[in-house]
Amino acid sequence: MLTSQQLAAYDRDGYVVVPGLVAEQACERMCARIWDALEAVHGIRQGEPDTWTQSMPRGLQDLCKSDGLAELAAPAFLEAVDDLLGAGQWDAPAHWGGPLPNFPSRSPWNVPFRMWHLDYPVRGNYGTRFATKAICALAPIVPQGGGTVLIERSHRLCQLRAEAAPGGNVGGSSEIRKQLAAESDWFDALMSAGDPAERIQRFMVDGIEIDGTRLRVVEFSANPGDVLFFHPWLFHNSSPNCSDAARMQVGQNLTTRAGLSIYAKGGSDT
Repeated sequence: MLTSQQLAAYDRDGYVVVPGLVAEQACERMCARIWDALEAVHGIRQGEPDTWTQSMPRGLQDLCKSDGLAELAAPAFLEAVDDLLGAGQWDAPAHWGGPLPNFPSRSPWNVPFRMWHLDYPVRGNYGTRFATKAICALAPIVPQGGGTVLIERSHRLCQLRAEAAPGGNVGGSSEIRKQLAAESDWFDALMSAGDPAERIQRFMVDGIEIDGTRLRVVEFSANPGDVLFFHPWLFHNSSPNCSDAARMQVGQNLTTRAGLSIYAKGGSDT
């Protein structure tokens, strides 16, 4: 399913976007279920923007537990996961999909500075394919429309530090954020507030090279059914939604059995 070029991009950059893995009709159904859950839990209604009073509402776990988002596991999606993690090397979750709505903000779009995080601690000196995070767009995600932002190739910095750390244990998001900010003015500035135009230029256009690795911030924009896969050691974040529409997407962490064994006592640290 995935081409050699896509797999190479994933290993090199820490992520790959694969178009059309989930049928548009399935995305529409999952999106409708999220809207139903938002109305039931928060009183947020699809056609009434005045009810969109929370930027990123949570508390929708019952939707996942009811398998309302199980259509994420389309055959093409499962085949792509097999290509990334190895067929027979990972187990399906008990319930598929976590809803990730993001509602419009009145603030100007900016590269976020808070909450840059990893999905797993940097532990065990692992290679590139022990786990992946999948995010599927359920509705169009336009630039500056609340798409996930990633620090391209940052997983390679984490790998280098795991190789150098005693026992391969660098720590979780907080520890490695502090380490990178102490080592690099670029990372320190990324995690501090600043002028939007200057931050977009510095972090998304100019980028920087650290330890022989070229880094920049990239933003996920997509059509319904497109899936972003990224490495759990890739720094990522939510971003402001400055469009007129709600961003609707669903996420899923997937880990090999070998990867689970090293995180059995640590779990996710986000």
